[in-house]
Amino acid sequence: MDGEFEKFIIRKKNWWDHGNYKVFDDDGELAYASKTKLFEFIKKIRLVNADYIEVLHIESANAWQTRFRVKKDEELLLELNRKFPMVDGIIRAESKYHGAIKIKTNIWRTNFTFLSESDEVARLSFKTWSTVEAGLAIKAGCDADTMLAITIIIAYLNQSGNLY
Repeated sequence: MDGEFEKFIIRKKNWWDHGNYKVFDDDGELAYASKTKLFEFIKKIRLVNADYIEVLHIESANAWQTRFRVKKDEELLLELNRKFPMVDGIIRAESKYHGAIKIKTNIWRTNFTFLSESDEVARLSFKTWSTVEAGLAIKAGCDADTMLAITIIIAYLNQSGNLY
């Protein structure tokens, strides 16, 4: 990944509670947190900043969790689609700011590369044998909210076992 980029660390709050994460910046300070209820038919996740002000609202568009919508101030920011089962290792998203985003992963679903056209805009890497502890690098100039939303969705799907 060339150039400057922002780095974040994503950690789960509890081992049993899928969708609740803390996101720390490069200095180890709390930057964001995601909040959700444990049992929901249609998953709803709120992403809040360090002051606990809602930044994004993430909602699965169906019970199979193959499509998610991300809204910011009631405006659609991103729509993410994945095949079920995800055999090709690719997740597709349509972003208001970046257009079509392709998220490619390796066979073990531990490393994800976010591509806008052919440019790498972010990289997500899960710690070996971990379903949610991960590092995120976002290329400077890219919309951090969009990349964080994609990351929270992938972390949730990974932790809940729905990524495959």
